[in-house]
Amino acid sequence: MRKKILITLIVTIFILASNLRAQEKINIDDIKLDRSVYIFYGSPPVTKSDQAGTALTADDITSAIAPMYSTFTIHKKKGANTYVIRFQSWSTKKNLFESESSHTKNLTKALTYNYLAPSGTQATFQGKSKIGEKTTLITGLREEAFFTISAQDLKDYAYVYNPKPKYEFNYGTISYLARMRPQIGTVAGRWSTDLNLGLTAGIKRNYGKNVGLSLLAGLAVTKVNLDSVSTNGVVKTTSEKPALTPSLNLLFSFQNFSIGFGIGMDWVNEDSKETSSWIYNKKVFYAIGFGINIFRSSSNENTTARQDQ
Repeated sequence: MRKKILITLIVTIFILASNLRAQEKINIDDIKLDRSVYIFYGSPPVTKSDQAGTALTADDITSAIAPMYSTFTIHKKKGANTYVIRFQSWSTKKNLFESESSHTKNLTKALTYNYLAPSGTQATFQGKSKIGEKTTLITGLREEAFFTISAQDLKDYAYVYNPKPKYEFNYGTISYLARMRPQIGTVAGRWSTDLNLGLTAGIKRNYGKNVGLSLLAGLAVTKVNLDSVSTNGVVKTTSEKPALTPSLNLLFSFQNFSIGFGIGMDWVNEDSKETSSWIYNKKVFYAIGFGINIFRSSSNENTTARQDQ
């Protein structure tokens, strides 16, 4: 019974986590113009315009695709089915970039999404060979670009942006300091330190900037010890066997350090007399787990993908 409950919980956590967004879906009826910041999950089409929503047909860039994870504010609603948005600025400061190529990519995004680009600007920009000349060209333009987007695309792709959302998808690896195997028949409960390596994924609840609580489902490969006690005397010399280990873990996190508890079971292939006699096969164990700088979250990835916007 406990095995069935554990497997059901693990599958449920995986399903919930895979459908979890790091941000809250936009509420089209509760938009704070020029104040609330939103993020695109996807790349909807947008049309360059002035702040009134009039298309800039003379601009070098008349239409574009919004970059994935780009952030923006909503300036106004135009008519029944169109909104005027403004992208947050892509940085043009050289000291923020490790290479000239990444700096150039950001300058290109700034030119496309933040600045007005009169006819010929793109060609002039591409013709500049020095990064300083490219930067000077862009920063000399007017940073007054707006874009229009359909109401439907806004509903489909926009989410409220929060660098540290209340709930988010979390994944990584976990190591067990020790496992407690409960009593089986006449064999008393015992502690073990079997080595395991695998993946975990689930939901993290953030409490401020540095503290969080994660519920993670895991699947690992473990080396388990077979000895005389755990095989009812069948094995005379201690040996190691591989096992598949599904688990469910509750971890408390502070900054990059995590510690908590886990429940799982080791599944050994019964391909010999020794493995068939192992009394802990498919039996639930309890564990203390920890991690140091091993877990990543969806909000971490979104911040990285924003490319210094």
